[in-house]
Amino acid sequence: MSFFINTKFRTDKEELMDDFSIGGDLLRDTLNTLENINRWLGGNKVTLNGLKILLKNHTKEYKITIIDIGCGHGDILRDVANFGRKAQFHFQLIGVDANPEAIKYAQELSIDFPEISFRTEDIFSENFKNQHFDIVLATLFLHHFKEDLLISFLKNTLQNTKIGIVVNDLHR
Repeated sequence: MSFFINTKFRTDKEELMDDFSIGGDLLRDTLNTLENINRWLGGNKVTLNGLKILLKNHTKEYKITIIDIGCGHGDILRDVANFGRKAQFHFQLIGVDANPEAIKYAQELSIDFPEISFRTEDIFSENFKNQHFDIVLATLFLHHFKEDLLISFLKNTLQNTKIGIVVNDLHR
């Protein structure tokens, strides 16, 4: 019997977070647990370090629009907001998630962050495809999509992103 998982091929099995109808305590507990895991294992730090690299030679004179797709309850955006405040960047931070309950929870947790707004949106919609941002964050999000959708999304995002994209994800 093998204790190792074959990661040669991606799986398309659905996860709990693929169900946009979940809400209540189950969703909140799951998002809180994911945040704790990312903090303990350094996932949030990896994302922030990627952002810092993109901003290394960027002027602080202009507002920088950063969108976090699949934002969950907004923990990454709150970390980015705290970094921006300390480093004196002017950020407009946008969190997008397909689950309206996640967005509601993110808004509750981010009440002290006026630079952050949240919205429920389909990232594959024509409306979203026509939006432009300076930086796109995709943290533990892209693995939820099949390869053809992922490629389409990344091509469109690259065309509509001014500074860059930070991807921090896993292989499933």
